[in-house]
Amino acid sequence: MKYFYPNRINFAFFRRGSQMHVINIFIKAVILAVLLAVVFVCAGNRVNAAVNIDASIKQVKTINNSTVYYLDHNAGMKKAYNNEAAYLSYGNEWSNVQIVSMEELDQWTNIHLIKTSASPAVYYINGDKKALIINEREFINNGFDWNDIVIVNEIDLMSYVLSDFDSIFSQTYDSGEIAAKLSESSPAGYFVSLNTKNNLAAVFNFKANKSAVEITNLSFKLKGVFDNEVIEKIYLTDENEEGWEFIASISNKTANFNLSANPLVVSSGQEKEISIFMDLGYCDNVVNQTFWVSLEEAEYINTEAEIAGDFPIESNSMELIDGTNVLAQVEAEQQTVVPEGAEAIIGNTDKLLTKYKISETSNNENILIKELIFINLGAAGNFEINNFELRNDNNETIAQVNKMDGNEIKFKFDDYGINKGNYDYFTVYGDIISGEDKTIKLQLNEIKVLGENLGFSLPAEIINTGEIITIKREMLGVMAIKLESNDKVFTEQTGTIIGLFEVRSDNQNVVLDSMEISLTRSGSAPGLAETVFLINYDTGETISSINGDNLDSGSVVLGLNNIELEAKDELSLALVTEIPADAEDGDVYKITLNKITYQTENRIYYSDEINVGGKTLTVSRSNLYIYDNDEIGESLYIKGQEKIKIASFIFESAANEDVKINSVTLIKGDTSGSVTYDNGFSNMKLYIGSSKKGRTIEKPYSDSWSFDGFNYKLRSGKRVEVKIYIDIDKDLKISETQLAIADLAAFGYNSNIKTGISGLNTNSYKTVFGKAEAEIFSTAGGSVLAGEDNNCVASFTIKNSGDENLKLKYLTINTSNDGFSYSLGYSNLEIVESGSAKRVGRKISKPVAGANKIRLRNYKVEAGEEIVFDVYVDANESVPTGSFQAYFSVLEAEGEISDVEAEISGQPTDNVTVTVN
Repeated sequence: MKYFYPNRINFAFFRRGSQMHVINIFIKAVILAVLLAVVFVCAGNRVNAAVNIDASIKQVKTINNSTVYYLDHNAGMKKAYNNEAAYLSYGNEWSNVQIVSMEELDQWTNIHLIKTSASPAVYYINGDKKALIINEREFINNGFDWNDIVIVNEIDLMSYVLSDFDSIFSQTYDSGEIAAKLSESSPAGYFVSLNTKNNLAAVFNFKANKSAVEITNLSFKLKGVFDNEVIEKIYLTDENEEGWEFIASISNKTANFNLSANPLVVSSGQEKEISIFMDLGYCDNVVNQTFWVSLEEAEYINTEAEIAGDFPIESNSMELIDGTNVLAQVEAEQQTVVPEGAEAIIGNTDKLLTKYKISETSNNENILIKELIFINLGAAGNFEINNFELRNDNNETIAQVNKMDGNEIKFKFDDYGINKGNYDYFTVYGDIISGEDKTIKLQLNEIKVLGENLGFSLPAEIINTGEIITIKREMLGVMAIKLESNDKVFTEQTGTIIGLFEVRSDNQNVVLDSMEISLTRSGSAPGLAETVFLINYDTGETISSINGDNLDSGSVVLGLNNIELEAKDELSLALVTEIPADAEDGDVYKITLNKITYQTENRIYYSDEINVGGKTLTVSRSNLYIYDNDEIGESLYIKGQEKIKIASFIFESAANEDVKINSVTLIKGDTSGSVTYDNGFSNMKLYIGSSKKGRTIEKPYSDSWSFDGFNYKLRSGKRVEVKIYIDIDKDLKISETQLAIADLAAFGYNSNIKTGISGLNTNSYKTVFGKAEAEIFSTAGGSVLAGEDNNCVASFTIKNSGDENLKLKYLTINTSNDGFSYSLGYSNLEIVESGSAKRVGRKISKPVAGANKIRLRNYKVEAGEEIVFDVYVDANESVPTGSFQAYFSVLEAEGEISDVEAEISGQPTDNVTVTVN
């Protein structure tokens, strides 16, 4: 170990003064000379500090270094010669130089203060530099000792380069690899009372100058006049007082800190401060007792680095007093809150673990609690309990800790106050993560508390009763539930649910790893040859799968893909497969869930023996029959109609089991007409009963159409009509079509066994597409007699040339000039069917000139029928004689059933002549 001893005491830097007056210089020189004379006299009485080298040896060097040192045996100090001239100026000879070891040389302190005998000026030297100490104030303020000044000759003094005092003086502290000093934050001398704790005795500063330094042991001399029993505990913390604390072993008034398990590391170029605290007990007579801490010498610091420091480095003195009669007294008593044999279930959150009543019993002063430290004396470790909360008597959370540090739980506060003579209750809660059969024995171990008035850290009397809680584990809850199909289950995989289980975790979050199942079946039932899928019943997601025939060999393990199951949540798991085609009605299958393996939050695996038998699946095959709807037969629709029933079928379910229908696929039937958008079809819809199923196919293409994504339940022994609706354009390109059902997804409603289907590809009845159309043409003209009524002025014919009965809506009669005008004497213009003389539509009592639109009131003309109509009008005596032309410009008609507007040909009709006499 290397040591380096610069002469430096704790100091403050001072600015250089201005030049002095000549008289002041003289006065100060005289004063300094007098002081030096005293120093030199005293120096002769010093004890030899370095006895490892014979006193006759004055000039030395090491074998590996050419530098020669002068040894001052009276002072125990050494000084290097800067050059040969300086060495020879003292009359030295080279033969006087003796070889010594570096270890021997390192025990001699470096000389830093020199002067010549001819001048009172004192210089501070460091290396090959010197700086003038301008006056005694600077000398004293920098903590120098007059006894450390060494007389040199002028040649030796001149070998040093004159430099700035501040720059070379600061190098002393930085010269070693690790430098130690008393920190400026170390407390000044003060009074400290008996029966107090956490009293700061000293703060030391360590600086690493060249590289990182590791200190593995520190020792401090305990000085002063004090009863050894007073000091109960001395401990060391880093500057943050967090996570780094060592308690000293004390022997012969020396406190030793073994840091080897957690060394004090000072990074290169950085400083680290450590604080020395002490706890005081009681003694009978504390009068005139004092105490301080001393870092005596470099050997007190165990490190491989070179050490710099002005040893001994001592703290300020503290005077001990007895404040027992004025300090607060603290008592903490554990309350009985846990019954004997109490248990904590793994997964329990906010579990009450212990409760304490903390009181101030002296009535001297209020107390401020800064920290409560609990320890767990049970077997449960820091991965098995966490999320600790501390609550007061009002159930307010006043501190939280995520996990134990070892077996400690440290709750810290911002000065939680309890008034003098008063008390409060503190309850600890935590979450139980794991640790089956382990115990929790939580006790209050330490209270860090201050008296509010005097500010001393106080001891506390802690009364523990030792309540014990045993950790237990509840198995996952598993139950078999009714075998009911679920649309979501069959989103990806179709088949029959042969097992359905609900898994619950009542009190903890778990991750499911795997499950073990086995199959029981009746003797006649065939084995499961198809894949068995494990499916999340709630989402339809496939979790894993196995080959069904593996179940004939015994139990099988299915992975659960690390599904997270939160506390108080449940997960439904379905086992789905295809029931063999040769399974007969009455065959039985039953799944048993034997075991579930899962992982808790702290990554511990558990396997719960469940052995829950699922519900029994008894094979009962359902059947469904498809027929064309003979109640409807062939249908006729008019082109241009909307939502026509293009096809109709009947589904019948046998009495075995209700049937669930999921999809229907249609194809073009035997006729040649394709139901496509290009042919004039749109908005194809499927109805089962009265409700629409699946999506609307807005623009059908090809000759196959599927409707799916629904779930229709057809009860056993019932029938229902299945209808296909579609819109058709007026310019539809086909005249007839048929549809057939090509495929049907149907299952037993409970068993989900595929339904047997009969009647696939059965054609619907034919659908024929016709037109609504008619012809109109003029037949003859007529005449009008002035002053006569019911003059037949024209005749015309309407022929229904379409496929549907027509409803006549309106007919517009046009005349040349102003014929039929009421203003000319005409009235009561009307239309009458020739054969029956029945008036058709509404009479116009006051016709107008040019054109008159007569409402025909849906007069029916059957398909293929041809009817002749006459036009009548009344005329008074004022009508003008002559003639005019009449024709029929617009006929409006529509299909009787379809309401499709008829296409009318022959309009406007030819003119006919009306003669007026």
